[in-house]
Order: sequence, then C-alpha cells, then structure tokens
Amino acid sequence: MNDYKSETRILLNPGSGKVRKKIEQIKQIISTIPGIVTREASSLSEINQAIDHFIILQTKLLVIIGGDGTVQAVIDRFAAYLDHTWRHNEYDGQRLWHSRRSCKINHTT
Repeated sequence: MNDYKSETRILLNPGSGKVRKKIEQIKQIISTIPGIVTREASSLSEINQAIDHFIILQTKLLVIIGGDGTVQAVIDRFAAYLDHTWRHNEYDGQRLWHSRRSCKINHTT
C-alpha cells in the first residue's frame, strides 16, 4: 500500500457555509495530520492559485473541504489543466493555462 501522506493536499474554503460554522474544529483536526500541505482559498483566483501550486507539487490526493462552488472551481481548474496537457500547448518554455474564467502564462524552466 502506498503512503500518500507526503503527496496529499487539502484545499480549505473557510468561507463555505457549513465549513464556516466549524472552521476552528476543522483546522484543529488538520493540524494533527503530519506531512499534509493545506491551502486556504475563498475566491476563484485563490482556488486557481492553490490548484496550480498543487499541480506543481505533483499532488496524488486532493481533499476539498468546501461547498459545491469550491468543488466546481477545482474541477474547472483541473479540466483546464488537462485540456492544456492533452493539446500540448507548450511553446518556448511558456505554458498557457486557460479556462472559461481566466487566462495566464506561467514561465517554466
């Protein structure tokens, strides 16, 4: 059995309905898990930045703690990444990330 702890990430949306009510309890539980990388994100741009970071870290398991909107934003970002990967949109060390909501160029080396 693989140990995915070091490659597990948590995306936490503290502004999400039920999460907001129990945020301190959730943070306490997360703090007891060694080796887990957690990012808090409430806005679409923060979620996109977190997902980009998790992709760079080669995340094996992503835990999403948030509502429907958070889950949809994560799916949209991964879909844009996969679409990019499958279309091979890489030119001269520049990677084009795109989705319906955003477009930016990340320089990779």
